[in-house]
Amino acid sequence: MRKPFNDALREGIIAGVANPAALVKTPNKRSRPIVWEPERVERWHATGEVPSPVMVWTDELLADFLDYAAAEAPDIHLMLHLMAYSGTRRGETCGLLDAEVRLRKAEIGIVNQIATYGGGSICHKKPKSEAGNRDVILDPDTVAHNSATPPPL
Repeated sequence: MRKPFNDALREGIIAGVANPAALVKTPNKRSRPIVWEPERVERWHATGEVPSPVMVWTDELLADFLDYAAAEAPDIHLMLHLMAYSGTRRGETCGLLDAEVRLRKAEIGIVNQIATYGGGSICHKKPKSEAGNRDVILDPDTVAHNSATPPPL
């Protein structure tokens, strides 16, 4: 509620009152990510208990996952590789526009994302924030794999 009230105050739709939503304090219990260190993996295998709601893979685990995806899901392997090496979000990667792929310069432009709403309807929209509009440098393997891949029919 805070943002709509602030917008209405700024635009003069309401005046003479403070934003009542500013008085409400919401709990911000964000889990801190921790790494799947070998000891944590062993404990998880032994107990079935995940150490934290947010777990981060080691480089070795990521490499194992990408190798598995290359063998078992080659149709999405390049997408997963791009996300792993560039840090693009799922919606940004799926919404990547052909015109924003510049393999000769080894970069892509993130100016679009795919989002879903309520009943599953899909739409294209701009990234979440202005900072979301950005150029991303590609690693040599991503460029090599994509240069060898024929365009879709």
